[in-house]
Amino acid sequence: MKYFIYSLLIILIVAGCAKQQDTRRKEKRVVARINENDIYISEIDARLEKRLYDILFEIYLTRQAKIEEVINEKIIKNEAEKHNLEIKEFMDSCVYEGLLNDNIVEFAKQKGYNINGLDGVNINTPKGKQVLKKTYKEYALRLFLDSIKKKYNISTFLQPPAPPKVDMTGIGAISRGNLNSKVVFWELSDFECGVCQKAKPIYNKIYEKYKDKVKFSFTYYSGEITTSSVALECSRRQGKVWEMYNCLNSLSFNPDKEQIYSMAQTIDLDMEKFKLDFQDSTIYEYLMDKFEQINKKGIYGTPTILINNRKIFDAFSENEIENAIKRELSQVDKK
Repeated sequence: MKYFIYSLLIILIVAGCAKQQDTRRKEKRVVARINENDIYISEIDARLEKRLYDILFEIYLTRQAKIEEVINEKIIKNEAEKHNLEIKEFMDSCVYEGLLNDNIVEFAKQKGYNINGLDGVNINTPKGKQVLKKTYKEYALRLFLDSIKKKYNISTFLQPPAPPKVDMTGIGAISRGNLNSKVVFWELSDFECGVCQKAKPIYNKIYEKYKDKVKFSFTYYSGEITTSSVALECSRRQGKVWEMYNCLNSLSFNPDKEQIYSMAQTIDLDMEKFKLDFQDSTIYEYLMDKFEQINKKGIYGTPTILINNRKIFDAFSENEIENAIKRELSQVDKK
C-alpha cells in the first residue's frame, strides 16, 4: 500500500512538472525573429489578451445558448412522451392551445402592437398577422418552459473564461464591507449616468448579501467632471465620503449645485469649507487626471465591475457577478 501511495505521489509530481514545462515552452516559443532578436508568443498573447478573451467569451455565450436550446428540446420531448403524443401534436394541443384569434388580439393589445406595430410592420396586414402569430407562439413557448422547468432539477456546468486582470495600480477608491477580505468587488460608476442608475439596485443587493465576506470598493468615473464627482471629493476631504455617497446613490436624478449644498448640510459638513473646496481647481485637475488614468487601463464605459481586478463582461448580470464572487471566495477557502 505504501508503495502504491509513493508511486502515485511521484506520478502527480512528474505530471505537475511536465505541465509547468509545457507552459514555459509555450511562453518561450519563438514566432518571429528580427536579426538575432526573438519575438515570443507570450509577448503576442499579452497584447491580444483582451481580444482573445472577448472571442472566448462569445464562444461561451454561444455554447450557453445552445445548451439552453438542447435542454428545452429534451424537456418538450419528455413532456410529449408523458402525454403519449408526437412533439408537434403536443406543442399544438398543450403549448399553443391559446392560439386563437381572440387571444392573439388581446396579446397584441397588451404589448401595444395594435398601436405601434411589430418590427415595423402593421399587424393588420397579411405579413403583420404572420409576424404577430410567430411572436405569440414564441411568447407562449417561453411561458410554458418557464413554468414546466420548475418541475425539473436542471444544472449546467459550463464555466466562462477567466477575464484578463486589469492593473489598477494608482487608481484610488473608497471601500467598505469586509476590508480585510481578499475578494474585492470594485465598481467604477457615475452617479449622473442613467445606465448606472438602473444598475444600482443590483449592486445594492449584492452588497447586502456579501458585505461580511467581500471588500466593496467604489471609484467615481465619468467622461467629464460632474457635480456629483466634485461633491464626493469635497466630502472626502472632511471624512464623510460614504455619507455623501449614500445621498448621491439614493437619487434618481442629476443634482444641481444647490441640491448638492443641501445634501452637504444634511450630513453636517462644514459648509464654508465645502463651498471653498467646490471651487478648488486642484479637485478638478485631480478628477480629470484620474479619469484619464482609468482610460489608460482600458476602461471606457460605466458601469464597470471588477472582481479581484477581473472585468465582468455583463455589468448588469447579477448571476455573472455572483458566480465570479463565489469562485474567488472558494479559491480563498482552499488556501
